[in-house]
Amino acid sequence: MLTRSVVLVVMAGAMAQAQAPAPSPTPLAVVYEKVPGVELRFVNYRWRPEIFEPMVSGGPGPVESKRPWAFARMVNDVPLKLGSRTLPVGHGVLVFNPNLDGQGMTLEVRNIDMRRLLDFNVMQVPPPGDVYFKGMVKMETTADTEPRMVMTLVEEEGRIVLRFHYGNHRFSWDFARA
Repeated sequence: MLTRSVVLVVMAGAMAQAQAPAPSPTPLAVVYEKVPGVELRFVNYRWRPEIFEPMVSGGPGPVESKRPWAFARMVNDVPLKLGSRTLPVGHGVLVFNPNLDGQGMTLEVRNIDMRRLLDFNVMQVPPPGDVYFKGMVKMETTADTEPRMVMTLVEEEGRIVLRFHYGNHRFSWDFARA
C-alpha cells in the first residue's frame, strides 16, 4: 500500500512538471527602453498565464487577475500626445485595468507619488493618483510565446511606438510629441 502511494505521488509530480512552463533562463531585471525625451522602465516579469489571461478575457482567475496592475514607469522630458490628450512632462505609471465587465481591458497613464511604489518586482497594485489618459487596449493573441515581458520604444514616421509582448499577447501603442 505504501509503495502504491509513493508511485502515485511520483506520477502526480511528474505530470505537474510536464504541464508547468519551463522557467526562463533570463534573470528577473529592470529593463530600460529609451527614445529621445521618453524613457520606459519595467520589470521583465516571467509569463504568468494564470493571472494575465483572466485579466484580458474577463474569465475566472485568482484575485491578482481582478485588480489593476502597475507594470511600467514612463518618464517623459517632453509633452506627449495620446489621441486628444496631452501627457505633461514628468513621471507616470502605466496601468492595466482588468476586463471585469466584459467591455475589455484598459490601459492608463497615471501620475503617482513614485515613493509609494515600494516593491516594483511584484505585480504591483498602483496607488491612487491623477489619471492622465485611459483607453481600451486591444490585445492580439500570437502563436509565439514570450517567456518574459518585453517592451520596446521606437520612433517611426514622427510618432513614438511602444511595443508590448507578454506570453502570447501583444499590442502596440502610438503617441506623438505634443
